[in-house]
Amino acid sequence: MPPSRIKEKQLDFEQILVSDEKTKSVYLRNKHKTTAVFQVYWKLPPGVTILPTRGRIPPDSHTELKVTFNLNEPIVMSGDILVNVRGGKQAKLAVKGETVVPQVKIVEDEFDFGPVTFGSSSTMKLTFVNESNIGAILDLDLTEGDAEYLEIAPAHEHGDDESSFIESFDDGAAGLDEMDAKDMSAATEESDNDEEEEKPRKYTIKVKKLATVEFILTFKPEDAKNYTFELPISLRGYGKTDGTSRLVSCRGIKPKCIIQPNLVDFKKKVINNLERPVPVEADIEVDNMDHHKSFTWHIDPTVLAEDNVFMVIPQKGRIEPGQRQIIRVGFNPLDSGTYEKHVPFYIDNDHTKPYTNLVLKGYGDYPNLFFERKEVILPVVPLDIESRCQFKIINDGYENLQLKYEITNDVGTLPLRLEFPEGKTLGVTKPKYP
Repeated sequence: MPPSRIKEKQLDFEQILVSDEKTKSVYLRNKHKTTAVFQVYWKLPPGVTILPTRGRIPPDSHTELKVTFNLNEPIVMSGDILVNVRGGKQAKLAVKGETVVPQVKIVEDEFDFGPVTFGSSSTMKLTFVNESNIGAILDLDLTEGDAEYLEIAPAHEHGDDESSFIESFDDGAAGLDEMDAKDMSAATEESDNDEEEEKPRKYTIKVKKLATVEFILTFKPEDAKNYTFELPISLRGYGKTDGTSRLVSCRGIKPKCIIQPNLVDFKKKVINNLERPVPVEADIEVDNMDHHKSFTWHIDPTVLAEDNVFMVIPQKGRIEPGQRQIIRVGFNPLDSGTYEKHVPFYIDNDHTKPYTNLVLKGYGDYPNLFFERKEVILPVVPLDIESRCQFKIINDGYENLQLKYEITNDVGTLPLRLEFPEGKTLGVTKPKYP
């Protein structure tokens, strides 16, 4: 009679997020010198599966049983797994676990953006609080209805201890750590010519247990009408909850003026070690849509004075009926990093609320050199035959640089020779040099 036993005494799934799947393994051991034939039964909810349900165990061996727990409703589970062995004693394993709905809520009662001129935007803070001892996964869909005029972004930059994060459903772009030098080169060459990529409209928001996290909601109406809808957010695998059901409203109004563009992205500016570096500049056009009445405008210069990275000239003015004024904006970072400013734009001396915000953004970086490939493997050749391989140096920002090289000691004894067919002087006119 072949004896058999389950190695584990109890299988505890602890707490699992509702509709989340979790698998654990148990091992059924055969300590006899003959093959054991087994079959598995269980007294557990329908969301629990066990594989395999039957099989054979060779002598003095074991087999793995995988127990999967996946329920779409909150429940406290408790039951047994029973293993019948032909000619042997029944093995029994107690199983327990609990599926829970995270207690996630939005702090704000509603999101009333008030009157906003179409073509402009308004922002509000969105705060999630997870009061549970388990993380939560939320889905935000901004693809349908008036929700397509909403945008969301983290209120703070990610850090190593970030309690939550947001990502696009269809985001397949590689991170910087995953890009090789060739990818970086392609990105560098195309960044200035590519149009601004379309922003993702579906998001996953993950909030860790007992965490509070803030985001920024931006509403951009495209018509003079009233917008009212429910924030399209749901708990993954469960649906809408009372804690996250919030109303979004906005009143789109006809603009007194049109500002094009109200977002200027300078993209990348290379920082050169010059005493007076030259800023990158762009123009913003402000049109008075009223053909009978002029208006005055001004910005809040204190926002720019915080770090003097962006400039706006002029900072105030008057636009006659039906006329246009050009505002020159510039970007001149003195250190590497990403910069963004929301500059309040006021009209007719109304300081209670800005008419709109001029959004200026860009990032600075020091010049760099990259290699087209991470390593060079010379082809195998017979003795006394020269082996050759070509690779390219990628110039990212250097205007005039004379290349120098040194072969390290560990390969210095090899008869290596490095040549530069097009010379050793790098410039901005050509991004790659063999």
